[in-house]
Amino acid sequence: RCKRGAPWPLSDVDWVDEARGWGPKWTFGYFNSWQPDISVSVRCNNDIKLLTNGRDTGNITYYETNYVSKKQGRNYNASALFAKSPAFQMKDNAYLQDARKHNQIMLFRCIHAMNSKQEVAAPMVMMLLMGWGFTFSSHRYETIYWSGFVRYLLRSDNGLRLPNRCVNFVHHHGQIDNSQ
Repeated sequence: RCKRGAPWPLSDVDWVDEARGWGPKWTFGYFNSWQPDISVSVRCNNDIKLLTNGRDTGNITYYETNYVSKKQGRNYNASALFAKSPAFQMKDNAYLQDARKHNQIMLFRCIHAMNSKQEVAAPMVMMLLMGWGFTFSSHRYETIYWSGFVRYLLRSDNGLRLPNRCVNFVHHHGQIDNSQ
């Protein structure tokens, strides 16, 4: 017998009983309670656990939020980071006499100092490498104006009429003729 308790009892479905017991679908006794969608998405076997409320839920929410947002702990004080970078440690060289060029180089070095200490989440890196920019939208949304929708409904032959309290408002603004 395994030190973790394998083989575990098998079940064809996820279950919850009246005594607050629960169990996941378990089709192979020597495999932990894996979730197929997670395994396919992240290409590894992850154990799952039911979270309701309480400390477990708070802890996992805190962990996930910090992991996804990749706290920039080393970048809290940007001015200190800049001061340590070579951007502010320039010597008076002949090629840096032009103030504009000097400022461009200083800004470049400041940005480079920030970027070299930045932690970026893996999904963000992939979006940038794929050329998708900083946001990725899987859908294209169209704006639907409510007034146009109401106008369409009222003009269609379905017997809809505006309530009396709305008729004067609509006639005053000249949008919909309710007498059709």
